[in-house]
Order: sequence, then C-alpha cells, then structure tokens
Amino acid sequence: GVDRNAYFEQIAKTMEANGWSAGPLPEQHVFGTAIHQGGVMASIGISPFLGADGAVQLFGECRNMGDHRYDNGFSIKDHLRSG
Repeated sequence: GVDRNAYFEQIAKTMEANGWSAGPLPEQHVFGTAIHQGGVMASIGISPFLGADGAVQLFGECRNMGDHRYDNGFSIKDHLRSG
C-alpha cells in the first residue's frame, strides 16, 4: 500500500540526514534514486529480482581485488525486519 518511489526517496532522505549527499557521483548516471558519500554511490530503486520489493546497489571503493563479474546479490530483508 506504499508508493515505492516515495519509499525509496525517504530512504535516501534518511541517509542524507546521516552524511550522504543527494544524487549520483559526478559524471555518473544511474537508474533510481542515487546518493553518494566519498567515492561510494548507492542506487535505490525497484529490484530486478523476481519477488523482491526493492534493491540497493553499491558502487565504488571495493578493496577486494577479486573478479566480481559473477557475484550475485543477496537479500537483507530478514535483517531489516529483525532490527
């Protein structure tokens, strides 16, 4: 019963109140609502995965130099509901 886009915007506003900046990193274009802090950017929006309500994709400073091409996303729904 909640407008998804309004919900994603509220998540971004909450993160902005905690030190993140609105919008994508300079010269970056993303789908959904974007916020950034330092060299890290988060894109918040509708999930591409069947059965999921929303998704947060993080881009930026990864210090794991391994190959991430085949990494899969994972759900944190249970963590959000327990906290």
